[in-house]
Amino acid sequence: MMPQVSAGSLAVHRVAGWLTRAVLWVLAVVIVVVPVRMALHLLNSHDLPDQLSTPMPAVSGQERASWQAAGVGLPSHAPPVVLAYHDIRPGSGDDYVVSPERFERQLMALAAAGYRTITSDEYAAYLGGAPAGPRSVYLTFDDGTEGLYLYADRILRRQRAHAASYLISGRVGEYRPYYLTWPEVTRMAASGRWDFQAHTHDLHTRGAVGEKRVNGSLLTGRAWVADDTRLETDAEHHARIERDVGAQLRDFERHDLPRPRLFAYPFSDLGSRRDTSVRRDTARLIDTTYAAAFTNETTAPAPTSRRAARGGEIQRIEVMADTTPAQLVRQVVAWTAIAPDKLEPLTDHGRWWDSWTRTVPPLGVFTGSDPAPTGKTYVQASYAPFGSADWRDYRVRADIAGLEAGGNNANVTVRVGGAGAITCRVAYAGVQVVDQDTGRIRTSASLDGNGRHLVDVEVTAGTTTVSVDGDRIAVVRAPGTTGGLALSIRRETDSTMPRFAALTVEAVTAG
Repeated sequence: MMPQVSAGSLAVHRVAGWLTRAVLWVLAVVIVVVPVRMALHLLNSHDLPDQLSTPMPAVSGQERASWQAAGVGLPSHAPPVVLAYHDIRPGSGDDYVVSPERFERQLMALAAAGYRTITSDEYAAYLGGAPAGPRSVYLTFDDGTEGLYLYADRILRRQRAHAASYLISGRVGEYRPYYLTWPEVTRMAASGRWDFQAHTHDLHTRGAVGEKRVNGSLLTGRAWVADDTRLETDAEHHARIERDVGAQLRDFERHDLPRPRLFAYPFSDLGSRRDTSVRRDTARLIDTTYAAAFTNETTAPAPTSRRAARGGEIQRIEVMADTTPAQLVRQVVAWTAIAPDKLEPLTDHGRWWDSWTRTVPPLGVFTGSDPAPTGKTYVQASYAPFGSADWRDYRVRADIAGLEAGGNNANVTVRVGGAGAITCRVAYAGVQVVDQDTGRIRTSASLDGNGRHLVDVEVTAGTTTVSVDGDRIAVVRAPGTTGGLALSIRRETDSTMPRFAALTVEAVTAG
Protein backbone atom coordinates (compact mmCIF):
# COMPACT_ATOMS: atom_id res chain seq x y z
CA MET A 1 0.00 0.00 0.00
CA MET A 2 1.30 3.41 -1.00
CA PRO A 3 1.92 5.85 1.86
CA GLN A 4 -0.50 8.73 2.03
CA VAL A 5 0.83 12.27 1.50
CA SER A 6 -0.80 15.24 3.16
CA ALA A 7 -1.75 18.43 1.29
CA GLY A 8 0.91 20.33 3.23
CA SER A 9 3.63 17.93 2.16
CA LEU A 10 2.56 18.30 -1.49
CA ALA A 11 2.87 22.07 -1.23
CA VAL A 12 6.36 21.77 0.21
CA HIS A 13 7.41 19.43 -2.60
CA ARG A 14 5.99 21.77 -5.24
CA VAL A 15 7.93 24.74 -3.81
CA ALA A 16 11.11 22.66 -3.59
CA GLY A 17 10.70 21.59 -7.21
CA TRP A 18 10.15 25.18 -8.36
CA LEU A 19 13.24 26.32 -6.46
CA THR A 20 15.28 23.51 -7.98
CA ARG A 21 14.17 24.46 -11.50
CA ALA A 22 14.94 28.13 -10.78
CA VAL A 23 18.41 27.29 -9.51
CA LEU A 24 19.05 25.10 -12.53
CA TRP A 25 17.86 27.92 -14.85
CA VAL A 26 20.17 30.45 -13.15
CA LEU A 27 23.06 27.99 -13.44
CA ALA A 28 22.28 27.55 -17.14
CA VAL A 29 22.33 31.29 -17.61
CA VAL A 30 25.64 31.54 -15.78
CA ILE A 31 27.10 28.66 -17.78
CA VAL A 32 25.92 30.00 -21.14
CA VAL A 33 25.74 33.79 -20.81
CA VAL A 34 28.82 34.54 -18.73
CA PRO A 35 31.24 32.92 -21.21
CA VAL A 36 29.51 34.88 -23.99
CA ARG A 37 29.91 38.13 -22.06
CA MET A 38 33.51 37.20 -21.34
CA ALA A 39 34.04 36.52 -25.02
CA LEU A 40 32.52 39.88 -25.87
CA HIS A 41 34.77 41.51 -23.29
CA LEU A 42 37.78 39.79 -24.81
CA LEU A 43 36.64 40.85 -28.27
CA ASN A 44 36.32 44.44 -27.13
CA SER A 45 39.70 44.17 -25.47
CA HIS A 46 41.05 42.98 -28.81
CA ASP A 47 39.42 46.01 -30.47
CA LEU A 48 41.21 48.27 -28.01
CA PRO A 49 44.83 47.20 -28.26
CA ASP A 50 47.55 49.02 -26.43
CA GLN A 51 48.57 52.21 -28.16
CA LEU A 52 52.20 52.31 -29.17
CA SER A 53 54.57 55.02 -28.01
CA THR A 54 57.30 56.39 -30.21
CA PRO A 55 60.26 58.42 -28.95
CA MET A 56 60.16 62.20 -29.22
CA PRO A 57 62.11 63.13 -32.38
CA ALA A 58 65.33 65.06 -31.94
CA VAL A 59 65.27 68.51 -33.55
CA SER A 60 68.40 70.60 -33.98
CA GLY A 61 68.45 74.29 -33.22
CA GLN A 62 69.17 74.99 -36.87
CA GLU A 63 66.10 73.05 -38.01
CA ARG A 64 63.85 74.80 -35.52
CA ALA A 65 65.21 78.19 -36.53
CA SER A 66 64.57 77.47 -40.21
CA TRP A 67 60.96 76.46 -39.47
CA GLN A 68 60.42 79.61 -37.43
CA ALA A 69 61.93 81.76 -40.19
CA ALA A 70 59.44 80.33 -42.70
CA GLY A 71 56.58 81.94 -40.80
CA VAL A 72 58.12 85.40 -40.53
CA GLY A 73 56.15 88.08 -42.35
CA LEU A 74 52.98 86.03 -42.75
CA PRO A 75 49.63 87.45 -41.63
CA SER A 76 48.68 86.58 -38.07
CA HIS A 77 45.17 85.53 -39.19
CA ALA A 78 44.37 83.61 -42.36
CA PRO A 79 41.99 80.93 -43.69
CA PRO A 80 43.01 77.42 -42.59
CA VAL A 81 45.23 75.31 -44.84
CA VAL A 82 43.95 71.73 -45.17
CA LEU A 83 46.34 68.76 -45.09
CA ALA A 84 45.39 65.29 -46.36
CA TYR A 85 46.99 62.23 -44.75
CA HIS A 86 46.03 58.57 -44.96
CA ASP A 87 47.83 56.47 -42.37
CA ILE A 88 50.61 56.68 -39.77
CA ARG A 89 52.72 53.55 -39.35
CA PRO A 90 56.43 52.70 -39.23
CA GLY A 91 58.23 50.72 -41.92
CA SER A 92 55.35 50.58 -44.38
CA GLY A 93 57.02 51.40 -47.68
CA ASP A 94 53.65 52.66 -48.95
CA ASP A 95 53.73 56.14 -50.50
CA TYR A 96 50.58 57.08 -48.59
CA VAL A 97 51.79 55.98 -45.14
CA VAL A 98 53.82 58.51 -43.13
CA SER A 99 56.10 57.23 -40.39
CA PRO A 100 55.29 58.27 -36.79
CA GLU A 101 58.66 60.01 -36.44
CA ARG A 102 58.16 62.06 -39.61
CA PHE A 103 54.54 62.90 -38.71
CA GLU A 104 55.60 64.27 -35.32
CA ARG A 105 58.42 66.29 -36.86
CA GLN A 106 55.91 67.76 -39.32
CA LEU A 107 53.66 68.85 -36.45
CA MET A 108 56.64 70.36 -34.64
CA ALA A 109 57.70 72.23 -37.79
CA LEU A 110 54.21 73.64 -38.36
CA ALA A 111 53.97 74.78 -34.74
CA ALA A 112 57.39 76.45 -34.98
CA ALA A 113 56.24 78.29 -38.12
CA GLY A 114 53.26 79.66 -36.18
CA TYR A 115 50.44 77.30 -37.18
CA ARG A 116 47.95 75.74 -34.79
CA THR A 117 45.58 72.85 -35.52
CA ILE A 118 41.80 73.26 -35.56
CA THR A 119 38.65 71.12 -35.31
CA SER A 120 36.13 70.37 -38.02
CA ASP A 121 33.62 72.65 -36.28
CA GLU A 122 36.10 75.53 -36.38
CA TYR A 123 36.74 74.86 -40.04
CA ALA A 124 33.03 74.71 -40.90
CA ALA A 125 32.48 77.94 -38.96
CA TYR A 126 34.95 79.74 -41.22
CA LEU A 127 33.19 78.42 -44.30
CA GLY A 128 29.92 79.62 -42.81
CA GLY A 129 31.17 83.20 -42.62
CA ALA A 130 33.14 83.44 -39.39
CA PRO A 131 36.29 85.60 -39.67
CA ALA A 132 39.59 83.86 -40.28
CA GLY A 133 41.27 82.89 -37.02
CA PRO A 134 44.97 82.75 -36.14
CA ARG A 135 47.05 80.91 -38.75
CA SER A 136 46.10 77.24 -38.71
CA VAL A 137 46.15 73.89 -40.43
CA TYR A 138 43.27 71.42 -40.51
CA LEU A 139 44.62 67.85 -40.34
CA THR A 140 42.47 65.32 -42.20
CA PHE A 141 43.02 61.56 -42.45
CA ASP A 142 41.13 59.65 -45.14
CA ASP A 143 39.75 56.09 -44.74
CA GLY A 144 39.91 55.63 -40.95
CA THR A 145 42.93 53.34 -40.62
CA GLU A 146 44.22 51.52 -37.56
CA GLY A 147 47.47 53.49 -37.45
CA LEU A 148 45.55 56.54 -36.26
CA TYR A 149 44.66 54.78 -33.01
CA LEU A 150 47.92 52.89 -32.56
CA TYR A 151 50.38 55.70 -33.40
CA ALA A 152 48.91 59.07 -34.37
CA ASP A 153 46.74 59.56 -31.30
CA ARG A 154 49.63 59.57 -28.82
CA ILE A 155 51.58 61.93 -31.07
CA LEU A 156 48.63 64.32 -31.18
CA ARG A 157 48.43 64.19 -27.40
CA ARG A 158 52.14 64.92 -27.01
CA GLN A 159 51.98 67.81 -29.50
CA ARG A 160 48.60 69.08 -28.20
CA ALA A 161 47.14 68.85 -31.68
CA HIS A 162 43.77 67.95 -33.17
CA ALA A 163 42.84 65.95 -36.27
CA ALA A 164 39.78 64.68 -38.16
CA SER A 165 39.37 61.13 -39.44
CA TYR A 166 37.21 60.74 -42.55
CA LEU A 167 35.56 57.34 -42.12
CA ILE A 168 34.38 54.81 -44.68
CA SER A 169 31.79 53.91 -42.07
CA GLY A 170 30.72 50.59 -43.60
CA ARG A 171 34.28 49.31 -43.24
CA VAL A 172 34.86 50.25 -39.63
CA GLY A 173 35.80 47.02 -37.87
CA GLU A 174 36.25 45.18 -41.16
CA TYR A 175 39.41 43.88 -42.86
CA ARG A 176 41.19 43.79 -39.53
CA PRO A 177 43.66 45.10 -38.66
CA TYR A 178 43.57 47.67 -41.49
CA TYR A 179 40.58 49.78 -40.41
CA LEU A 180 39.64 51.23 -37.04
CA THR A 181 37.00 49.51 -34.90
CA TRP A 182 33.99 51.29 -33.45
CA PRO A 183 35.35 50.95 -29.86
CA GLU A 184 38.55 52.67 -31.05
CA VAL A 185 36.53 55.40 -32.75
CA THR A 186 34.56 55.92 -29.53
CA ARG A 187 37.75 56.13 -27.46
CA MET A 188 39.35 58.57 -29.91
CA ALA A 189 36.27 60.81 -30.02
CA ALA A 190 36.15 60.89 -26.21
CA SER A 191 39.78 62.06 -26.08
CA GLY A 192 38.89 65.44 -27.62
CA ARG A 193 41.81 65.07 -30.02
CA TRP A 194 39.70 63.69 -32.86
CA ASP A 195 36.47 64.30 -34.64
CA PHE A 196 35.00 62.19 -37.43
CA GLN A 197 33.72 63.15 -40.85
CA ALA A 198 32.39 61.47 -44.00
CA HIS A 199 34.21 59.47 -46.70
CA THR A 200 31.16 57.40 -47.84
CA HIS A 201 29.52 54.40 -46.20
CA ASP A 202 30.80 51.83 -48.68
CA LEU A 203 31.49 53.61 -51.98
CA HIS A 204 35.22 54.04 -51.59
CA THR A 205 35.49 51.67 -54.53
CA ARG A 206 36.63 51.80 -58.13
CA GLY A 207 34.95 49.91 -60.95
CA ALA A 208 33.93 50.10 -64.58
CA VAL A 209 31.95 53.32 -65.03
CA GLY A 210 30.56 55.20 -68.01
CA GLU A 211 30.11 54.09 -71.58
CA LYS A 212 33.84 53.44 -72.02
CA ARG A 213 34.00 51.34 -68.83
CA VAL A 214 36.89 53.36 -67.43
CA ASN A 215 38.13 52.39 -63.98
CA GLY A 216 36.60 55.17 -61.89
CA SER A 217 34.89 56.02 -58.61
CA LEU A 218 31.57 54.25 -58.10
CA LEU A 219 30.42 57.30 -56.15
CA THR A 220 30.72 59.78 -59.00
CA GLY A 221 30.48 57.39 -61.96
CA ARG A 222 27.55 55.64 -63.57
CA ALA A 223 27.84 51.89 -62.87
CA TRP A 224 26.91 48.95 -65.06
CA VAL A 225 23.83 47.04 -63.83
CA ALA A 226 21.43 44.26 -64.87
CA ASP A 227 24.18 41.64 -65.06
CA ASP A 228 26.54 44.17 -66.57
CA THR A 229 24.34 44.72 -69.62
CA ARG A 230 23.50 48.41 -69.28
CA LEU A 231 24.44 51.65 -67.54
CA GLU A 232 22.53 53.02 -64.59
CA THR A 233 19.96 55.66 -65.35
CA ASP A 234 20.29 59.06 -63.69
CA ALA A 235 17.52 58.07 -61.26
CA GLU A 236 19.21 54.76 -60.37
CA HIS A 237 22.55 56.43 -59.77
CA HIS A 238 20.93 59.12 -57.60
CA ALA A 239 19.09 56.49 -55.53
CA ARG A 240 22.29 54.48 -55.02
CA ILE A 241 24.27 57.50 -53.85
CA GLU A 242 21.41 58.65 -51.64
CA ARG A 243 21.30 55.22 -49.97
CA ASP A 244 25.01 55.34 -49.26
CA VAL A 245 24.84 58.86 -47.78
CA GLY A 246 21.88 57.83 -45.62
CA ALA A 247 23.67 54.70 -44.41
CA GLN A 248 26.70 56.75 -43.37
CA LEU A 249 24.58 59.23 -41.43
CA ARG A 250 22.84 56.35 -39.65
CA ASP A 251 26.20 54.78 -38.80
CA PHE A 252 27.29 58.00 -37.10
CA GLU A 253 24.01 58.30 -35.20
CA ARG A 254 24.05 54.66 -34.11
CA HIS A 255 27.53 55.10 -32.62
CA ASP A 256 26.74 58.41 -30.90
CA LEU A 257 28.97 60.49 -33.15
CA PRO A 258 27.92 64.02 -34.13
CA ARG A 259 26.49 64.26 -37.64
CA PRO A 260 29.39 64.75 -40.08
CA ARG A 261 29.60 68.25 -41.53
CA LEU A 262 32.38 67.71 -44.10
CA PHE A 263 33.00 65.20 -46.87
CA ALA A 264 36.09 63.94 -48.74
CA TYR A 265 35.65 62.54 -52.24
CA PRO A 266 37.13 59.03 -52.63
CA PHE A 267 40.22 59.12 -54.83
CA SER A 268 39.59 62.88 -55.29
CA ASP A 269 37.41 61.77 -58.22
CA LEU A 270 34.60 64.23 -58.93
CA GLY A 271 33.39 62.29 -61.96
CA SER A 272 33.73 62.45 -65.70
CA ARG A 273 33.17 65.79 -67.42
CA ARG A 274 31.61 63.79 -70.26
CA ASP A 275 28.75 62.71 -67.96
CA THR A 276 27.69 66.12 -66.72
CA SER A 277 24.27 65.08 -65.39
CA VAL A 278 25.70 62.47 -62.99
CA ARG A 279 28.63 64.69 -62.03
CA ARG A 280 26.33 67.59 -61.21
CA ASP A 281 23.76 65.44 -59.42
CA THR A 282 26.44 63.86 -57.18
CA ALA A 283 27.91 67.28 -56.38
CA ARG A 284 24.45 68.65 -55.62
CA LEU A 285 23.64 65.78 -53.24
CA ILE A 286 26.97 66.17 -51.42
CA ASP A 287 26.53 69.95 -51.32
CA THR A 288 23.07 69.73 -49.74
CA THR A 289 24.24 67.19 -47.14
CA TYR A 290 27.58 68.68 -46.05
CA ALA A 291 29.05 72.13 -45.51
CA ALA A 292 31.92 71.44 -47.93
CA ALA A 293 33.68 68.69 -49.85
CA PHE A 294 37.43 68.09 -50.25
CA THR A 295 39.55 66.89 -53.13
CA ASN A 296 43.30 66.71 -53.60
CA GLU A 297 43.21 67.58 -57.30
CA THR A 298 41.51 70.53 -58.99
CA THR A 299 41.79 72.17 -62.40
CA ALA A 300 42.51 75.56 -60.77
CA PRO A 301 43.94 76.36 -57.33
CA ALA A 302 41.13 75.89 -54.80
CA PRO A 303 42.55 76.32 -51.28
CA THR A 304 40.33 77.20 -48.35
CA SER A 305 38.81 80.46 -49.51
CA ARG A 306 35.45 82.13 -50.01
CA ARG A 307 35.86 81.37 -53.73
CA ALA A 308 36.40 77.65 -53.19
CA ALA A 309 33.61 77.45 -50.63
CA ARG A 310 31.15 78.93 -53.11
CA GLY A 311 32.29 76.40 -55.70
CA GLY A 312 31.74 73.50 -53.28
CA GLU A 313 35.19 72.04 -53.96
CA ILE A 314 38.15 72.67 -51.66
CA GLN A 315 41.67 71.46 -52.33
CA ARG A 316 43.99 69.88 -49.77
CA ILE A 317 47.76 69.46 -49.60
CA GLU A 318 48.41 65.74 -49.88
CA VAL A 319 51.14 64.64 -47.45
CA MET A 320 53.13 61.65 -48.68
CA ALA A 321 55.63 59.31 -47.07
CA ASP A 322 58.57 61.29 -48.44
CA THR A 323 57.25 64.77 -47.58
CA THR A 324 59.88 66.31 -45.29
CA PRO A 325 58.92 68.75 -42.52
CA ALA A 326 60.70 71.57 -44.36
CA GLN A 327 58.86 70.78 -47.62
CA LEU A 328 55.52 70.70 -45.84
CA VAL A 329 56.13 74.02 -44.11
CA ARG A 330 57.12 75.64 -47.42
CA GLN A 331 53.96 74.34 -49.07
CA VAL A 332 51.70 75.44 -46.21
CA VAL A 333 53.30 78.89 -46.28
CA ALA A 334 52.72 79.06 -50.05
CA TRP A 335 49.04 78.20 -49.51
CA THR A 336 48.55 80.73 -46.72
CA ALA A 337 46.45 83.66 -47.89
CA ILE A 338 48.26 86.99 -48.17
CA ALA A 339 46.83 90.44 -48.75
CA PRO A 340 47.46 92.13 -52.13
CA ASP A 341 49.15 95.14 -50.60
CA LYS A 342 52.71 96.49 -50.64
CA LEU A 343 54.08 93.44 -52.39
CA GLU A 344 57.18 93.18 -54.54
CA PRO A 345 56.72 89.73 -56.07
CA LEU A 346 60.02 89.70 -57.95
CA THR A 347 61.84 89.61 -54.60
CA ASP A 348 59.64 86.76 -53.25
CA HIS A 349 60.99 83.80 -55.17
CA GLY A 350 59.43 81.03 -53.08
CA ARG A 351 55.84 82.03 -53.83
CA TRP A 352 56.12 81.66 -57.60
CA TRP A 353 54.79 78.49 -59.19
CA ASP A 354 54.97 77.01 -62.68
CA SER A 355 51.80 74.95 -63.11
CA TRP A 356 53.22 73.22 -66.20
CA THR A 357 56.36 71.85 -64.60
CA ARG A 358 54.86 71.88 -61.07
CA THR A 359 57.99 73.53 -59.73
CA VAL A 360 59.17 76.87 -58.40
CA PRO A 361 60.48 78.53 -61.58
CA PRO A 362 63.86 80.26 -61.94
CA LEU A 363 62.74 83.82 -61.36
CA GLY A 364 65.87 85.23 -62.99
CA VAL A 365 64.42 84.29 -66.39
CA PHE A 366 61.73 86.94 -65.83
CA THR A 367 64.07 89.62 -64.50
CA GLY A 368 66.76 89.02 -67.09
CA SER A 369 69.43 87.93 -64.63
CA ASP A 370 69.31 84.35 -65.94
CA PRO A 371 69.02 83.10 -69.52
CA ALA A 372 65.93 81.22 -70.62
CA PRO A 373 66.27 77.43 -70.60
CA THR A 374 67.80 76.14 -73.81
CA GLY A 375 65.21 75.88 -76.56
CA LYS A 376 62.48 77.59 -74.54
CA THR A 377 60.55 80.30 -76.35
CA TYR A 378 57.80 80.68 -73.72
CA VAL A 379 57.95 80.78 -69.93
CA GLN A 380 55.10 81.37 -67.47
CA ALA A 381 54.59 81.43 -63.70
CA SER A 382 51.90 82.40 -61.17
CA TYR A 383 52.54 84.37 -58.01
CA ALA A 384 51.07 82.84 -54.85
CA PRO A 385 48.37 80.96 -56.79
CA PHE A 386 46.93 79.54 -53.58
CA GLY A 387 47.54 82.53 -51.33
CA SER A 388 45.81 84.88 -53.78
CA ALA A 389 42.57 82.95 -54.30
CA ASP A 390 40.44 85.71 -52.75
CA TRP A 391 42.36 88.71 -54.10
CA ARG A 392 40.22 91.64 -55.13
CA ASP A 393 40.66 95.41 -55.14
CA TYR A 394 44.33 95.55 -56.10
CA ARG A 395 46.62 97.19 -58.65
CA VAL A 396 49.53 95.59 -60.50
CA ARG A 397 52.26 97.83 -61.92
CA ALA A 398 54.83 96.28 -64.25
CA ASP A 399 57.87 97.85 -65.90
CA ILE A 400 58.55 95.74 -69.00
CA ALA A 401 61.88 96.12 -70.82
CA GLY A 402 63.80 94.37 -73.56
CA LEU A 403 60.96 94.40 -76.10
CA GLU A 404 62.01 93.99 -79.72
CA ALA A 405 60.14 94.95 -82.88
CA GLY A 406 58.24 91.87 -84.02
CA GLY A 407 60.35 89.58 -81.89
CA ASN A 408 58.88 89.09 -78.41
CA ASN A 409 56.18 90.08 -75.91
CA ALA A 410 55.44 90.06 -72.19
CA ASN A 411 52.11 89.30 -70.52
CA VAL A 412 50.50 90.24 -67.20
CA THR A 413 47.44 88.20 -66.17
CA VAL A 414 45.11 89.07 -63.27
CA ARG A 415 42.23 87.25 -61.56
CA VAL A 416 44.26 84.05 -62.02
CA GLY A 417 42.44 80.96 -60.77
CA GLY A 418 39.02 82.58 -60.88
CA ALA A 419 36.46 83.12 -63.59
CA GLY A 420 37.21 86.07 -65.84
CA ALA A 421 41.03 86.05 -65.87
CA ILE A 422 42.34 88.88 -68.09
CA THR A 423 45.74 89.09 -69.81
CA CYS A 424 47.47 92.27 -70.91
CA ARG A 425 49.77 91.24 -73.79
CA VAL A 426 52.43 93.90 -74.46
CA ALA A 427 54.75 94.06 -77.47
CA TYR A 428 57.18 96.63 -78.89
CA ALA A 429 54.49 98.64 -80.67
CA GLY A 430 51.16 97.21 -79.55
CA VAL A 431 49.00 95.83 -76.78
CA GLN A 432 46.12 93.37 -76.61
CA VAL A 433 43.67 92.71 -73.78
CA VAL A 434 42.65 89.05 -73.90
CA ASP A 435 40.24 86.72 -72.08
CA GLN A 436 42.67 84.19 -70.64
CA ASP A 437 40.26 81.25 -70.65
CA THR A 438 38.87 81.66 -74.16
CA GLY A 439 41.64 83.52 -75.98
CA ARG A 440 39.15 86.14 -77.12
CA ILE A 441 40.82 89.49 -77.85
CA ARG A 442 38.85 92.20 -76.07
CA THR A 443 40.86 95.17 -77.29
CA SER A 444 43.90 95.88 -79.46
CA ALA A 445 45.78 99.16 -79.54
CA SER A 446 48.95 100.57 -81.02
CA LEU A 447 51.78 101.84 -78.84
CA ASP A 448 54.71 104.09 -79.59
CA GLY A 449 57.42 101.72 -80.74
CA ASN A 450 59.61 101.32 -77.71
CA GLY A 451 61.61 98.62 -76.01
CA ARG A 452 60.08 99.56 -72.66
CA HIS A 453 56.45 100.03 -71.55
CA LEU A 454 54.75 100.63 -68.19
CA VAL A 455 51.66 98.52 -67.52
CA ASP A 456 49.00 99.35 -64.90
CA VAL A 457 46.15 96.89 -64.23
CA GLU A 458 43.52 97.67 -61.60
CA VAL A 459 41.24 94.89 -60.35
CA THR A 460 38.05 95.66 -58.43
CA ALA A 461 34.93 93.69 -57.60
CA GLY A 462 33.29 94.50 -60.90
CA THR A 463 35.96 95.58 -63.38
CA THR A 464 39.49 95.10 -64.68
CA THR A 465 41.04 98.35 -65.98
CA VAL A 466 44.14 98.11 -68.18
CA SER A 467 46.42 101.10 -68.88
CA VAL A 468 49.77 101.25 -70.69
CA ASP A 469 52.17 104.21 -70.48
CA GLY A 470 49.46 106.23 -68.74
CA ASP A 471 46.79 105.67 -71.43
CA ARG A 472 43.67 103.66 -70.63
CA ILE A 473 43.37 100.70 -73.02
CA ALA A 474 40.31 98.78 -71.77
CA VAL A 475 37.79 98.37 -68.98
CA VAL A 476 36.53 94.79 -68.75
CA ARG A 477 33.54 93.96 -66.60
CA ALA A 478 33.86 90.78 -64.52
CA PRO A 479 31.57 91.03 -61.50
CA GLY A 480 32.23 88.91 -58.45
CA THR A 481 35.41 87.15 -59.55
CA THR A 482 38.63 86.96 -57.55
CA GLY A 483 42.16 85.73 -58.19
CA GLY A 484 45.81 86.61 -58.35
CA LEU A 485 48.68 87.39 -60.68
CA ALA A 486 50.67 85.57 -63.36
CA LEU A 487 53.47 86.58 -65.73
CA SER A 488 54.60 85.10 -69.01
CA ILE A 489 57.22 86.01 -71.61
CA ARG A 490 57.61 84.86 -75.21
CA ARG A 491 60.17 85.25 -77.96
CA GLU A 492 60.77 84.20 -81.52
CA THR A 493 63.63 81.78 -82.02
CA ASP A 494 65.92 84.55 -83.26
CA SER A 495 65.02 87.03 -80.49
CA THR A 496 65.79 87.40 -76.80
CA MET A 497 63.34 87.21 -73.94
CA PRO A 498 61.84 90.48 -72.65
CA ARG A 499 62.18 91.11 -68.93
CA PHE A 500 60.33 92.63 -66.00
CA ALA A 501 62.41 95.45 -64.57
CA ALA A 502 59.94 96.03 -61.73
CA LEU A 503 56.68 94.59 -60.43
CA THR A 504 54.51 95.77 -57.53
CA VAL A 505 51.10 94.95 -56.11
CA GLU A 506 49.15 97.32 -53.90
CA ALA A 507 45.64 97.52 -52.52
CA VAL A 508 43.08 99.93 -53.94
CA THR A 509 40.01 101.29 -52.22
CA ALA A 510 36.87 99.47 -53.26
CA GLY A 511 34.59 101.69 -55.27
